[in-house]
Amino acid sequence: MKTKLLALISLVLSFGVPAFAQQASTPDPQLTQAIQADVAKLGDALKNADAAGAAALFTENATLVSPTGSYTGQKAIEEHFTNLFKAEHISDLSITQDPDRPQVIGKLGKFLWLTGGWEATIQFKDKPAAPVKGYFSSLLRHDGDAWKVGLLTEVRAPNE
Repeated sequence: MKTKLLALISLVLSFGVPAFAQQASTPDPQLTQAIQADVAKLGDALKNADAAGAAALFTENATLVSPTGSYTGQKAIEEHFTNLFKAEHISDLSITQDPDRPQVIGKLGKFLWLTGGWEATIQFKDKPAAPVKGYFSSLLRHDGDAWKVGLLTEVRAPNE
C-alpha cells in the first residue's frame, strides 16, 4: 500500500512540477520595480539597524530562516534583528534579485517567489569589518498596497 501511495505521489509530482516550472516568463517591469522598492526598504532598515522597521515588512505570521535559526511572527523577527544589530553593524548593503524574478505564484497574483543575492560589509563585535555575501529565497504576499515577506530564507556564502 505504501509503495502504491509513493508511486502515485511521485507520478503527480512528476507532472505537476514541470507544469509549474513552465509558468515562468519575463517578469512584469512594473511589478519588478515595485518589488525592488520594497526590497530597498528592507535594505535601508537593515543598514540603519531598525529592527522594528525591518520586521514591519514581514506578514504577522511570517517566518525568517537565517544562519542563526528560524523565527516565526513579527515579534520574534523583530527580536532577532534587535539581537543581530547588537552583534554586528551592516553597511554597504547591496541586494540583487535574480533576473527571472519575481515570479507570480498562482492565478490571483497575490503571491510571489523572489530569489537573489546580497553583499555587505559587516562589522562584527570586536572584529574588523569584513565583506560578506549570501543568497536568499523569499515568498511575498500582496497586503493592501504593499508586498510583505511571508517567508525569507537567507544564507551566507562561505568565506572565499
